[in-house]
Amino acid sequence: MQVVKAKEKEMKDETEVERQVRTGKVLLVPKGTLTTFQRRIQAIRDKRAAKAEKERYEKMAEKMHKKRVERLRRREKRNKMLKS
Repeated sequence: MQVVKAKEKEMKDETEVERQVRTGKVLLVPKGTLTTFQRRIQAIRDKRAAKAEKERYEKMAEKMHKKRVERLRRREKRNKMLKS
């Protein structure tokens, strides 16, 4: 019974993650729960987010000194890690 219940829960979790990926509500997903197609989609989203962040920092660098931008980047990275 426990094995069946565990398998059912796993299948329900996979379908929930799949639904969230389709709707675009998931940004970060545990690696073991995605299919190959979903991993590609997630990789594309990660690349786009990284590109947007890089562009934002470049725009900030035009206005501020390089050292200040680097400090802000480290601070934001640290805060992001604390939140997760």
